[in-house]
Amino acid sequence: MKLPLAGGRYFVRLTCCLLVIATIPPLVLGAILFGNARQNMSRQMALFSQNYLGQTLNAMEVVFSQIEDSGRQTILDSSFKTFETFTDGKGMEKLISSLEVGENLRGTARYLEAKARMLEQLRSFELTNAFIDSIYFCDSGKGLVYSSAGLQYGMADFFDKEWFGYADQAFISPAVMDTRTVDFPYKGNQQVITLVFRSYYNEMNLMAVNIDARKFYDQIVLKIERKGTDSLFAYSGEGELLLKDYRYPELQQLIQRERVDAFRDGQYHWDSGKLGRKRYLLSYLESDKLGWNFVMVSDVQQLYQGVEALQMVFLLSLAGVTACVILAAAVASRRLYSPIERLMEIVGESPRKSGWKNEFDGLAGVFEELKMNEMDLVERLQNSLPVHRRRFLISLLRRNDYSEEEVRRQFKLLNIGLDDRSLRIVLFSYDALEEGDRFGPLSIKKDLLLSYLLDNLRPYPFELAEMEDGKVVALLNAAEGDTAQLMDKLEGMRRELARAAQIPCTVVLSGQIGEVGELRRAYLEAERALLRRELSDEDGVLFADAPAGEKGVLRYSQDRIDKILDALQSGEGEKACRAFRELLKELMQENDPLEYRQVQSLYMDVLTSVVKLVNAAGVPPGRVYGDTRNLYDELLRLDGIGAALKWFDGVLTATADCLGTLATKKSDARVEQVLAIIRADCSQNTTLESVAQQLNLNPAYVSRIFKKETGVKFMDYLTGMRVEKAKELLTGSNLKIKEVCERLGYSNINYFIKVFKDATGVTPGDYRRMNQGR
Repeated sequence: MKLPLAGGRYFVRLTCCLLVIATIPPLVLGAILFGNARQNMSRQMALFSQNYLGQTLNAMEVVFSQIEDSGRQTILDSSFKTFETFTDGKGMEKLISSLEVGENLRGTARYLEAKARMLEQLRSFELTNAFIDSIYFCDSGKGLVYSSAGLQYGMADFFDKEWFGYADQAFISPAVMDTRTVDFPYKGNQQVITLVFRSYYNEMNLMAVNIDARKFYDQIVLKIERKGTDSLFAYSGEGELLLKDYRYPELQQLIQRERVDAFRDGQYHWDSGKLGRKRYLLSYLESDKLGWNFVMVSDVQQLYQGVEALQMVFLLSLAGVTACVILAAAVASRRLYSPIERLMEIVGESPRKSGWKNEFDGLAGVFEELKMNEMDLVERLQNSLPVHRRRFLISLLRRNDYSEEEVRRQFKLLNIGLDDRSLRIVLFSYDALEEGDRFGPLSIKKDLLLSYLLDNLRPYPFELAEMEDGKVVALLNAAEGDTAQLMDKLEGMRRELARAAQIPCTVVLSGQIGEVGELRRAYLEAERALLRRELSDEDGVLFADAPAGEKGVLRYSQDRIDKILDALQSGEGEKACRAFRELLKELMQENDPLEYRQVQSLYMDVLTSVVKLVNAAGVPPGRVYGDTRNLYDELLRLDGIGAALKWFDGVLTATADCLGTLATKKSDARVEQVLAIIRADCSQNTTLESVAQQLNLNPAYVSRIFKKETGVKFMDYLTGMRVEKAKELLTGSNLKIKEVCERLGYSNINYFIKVFKDATGVTPGDYRRMNQGR
């Protein structure tokens, strides 16, 4: 077969393209696979390090938990309580130190016994754990420090005062100090981790437990270590180094402080580093219990050597694959040219007559001609598209026997950009030609209206459909919460049309339509609303919602509204809002599902009751809510239960604030009346019921406002007044105690004596003797 084009350039070009297409994917895929293999090996190593690090961390936490539990048991032991609370323990120490114990031999013996038990408890605590190096107990009241070795030091002369500062700090016992070096007098410098416990019997007393850091690392970390390839480092919450591998201190250079701080989230993290010619894996894990961040440094050099060997195998394999691909590309290019030959046979001689240079020029000419024919067809379809779109929209409003799937398909075919699940209908009805109308025939009005709507209905997605003479329908998308905003916009448009264009029209807005099958019903409702407008003098935008009677009427008792009113009368706005929400919640449970239009009657009842309550209190509503507000109009314009709840919160709170202030003033005056009655007569004739009867009030109400204004209960105050009166009669008269008791209204003298003694601490007879002659 003869190669196409002179010299076979196209064939060479096709072969080169195939080589590029065929070789690049294996190269990329191989690199990805190699990278994944390398990453998986690193991830497996990290997983092993995570397990080891978790085991090490758990072992450390177990040891620290044992020490903490033993420390709490020790500090709570009765021997510490006896020793710390021993009377004049500081004085006892002075007597013992001066050897002048003869003055209080028995007390000294008891003190020494308590001290011995305390020291024995410290020693026992030290023996409970092999990692505890020493324990010291600081008794700040005595100024002494006692050790588990049976020694004692003065606080001023103690060699390790660093942990004394915790006595003035607020901390959760025990506090874990950073690893530090302590110069012990009997064994020199030693690195320890100190746990500080606060005494339960004297918060200024502390117990320090020193853990041998070197021994802790050797016997916990190194015993779990894997073949000497891992090193563990621990950092405190402040970033201080607490534990390190004493064998390889140089590995600390690999750990970056900022990464340690960044990984304090309780999760396992890892990355890699290089020191010299060796590669290392760094694993990070934080202990929630200790508050430390542990870093494991693992030698992974052998792993990377294996990866490099794998890389060589990969390169050799890739070279073999590439050679096979080149051979396959040469064969495939020959086969790929066969369809081009077939196409040229189909188009025949017409491309050659047009003077084409090669096969592609000829095929391009054929396809351009087809494209022109297609564009001509599209243009004709677009010219007829508005007519088809208008017919379809009218059919949705008139008969609408389409399924939802058919509607969506037609929307897409006719390029109608509407969501069929949130549709609304806006019906514009304009009057016929009137005498003196400067715009002439009705068709001109229609054109002006359509032009105005196209410019002003945005940003809502919409489509327009011209109905019979004098009506235009806009089918648009608007959320349920946009009703008030949309009605304001339509009202502005209606006024602008009447003023500027002299096209008076009536506008009807439907509720949200959730299904396309409801469009016909919604349009009929809009036409009914339009008819009602023609039969009345209503002005403004009309709202046509679902027909009445679709949902049942809400049933609720007046007691529920009275609960809201009671809270408002007492000034408890939050309680009133809560009662209103509870009422609405109960109605939603009883009437599931509950639509907004169903509860409008409830809103009206509640608002009317609240306004009546304000009027009954003698307060003009304008002073409470503002002179310019029309609450009923605002309520009718709300859209959605959520908006109504927020609106009622504001109204109920304002009402409660106003009525609460009035109630407070009234309660102050009534409490003064109650106090005057009690001061005038606190005998047996004075009771809560009698006082309430004199004031024509409910006893429970009197008790509540009395406690609220005075801070004490009514009976407690009356009892106090009777005790004061009894004091006056006991010291200022010769009445017998029984007579004083009867005069104050007590029928039982024993009860009177008990009440008097509870109030004064002495009996009436003792009080008279103590105050005789004063």
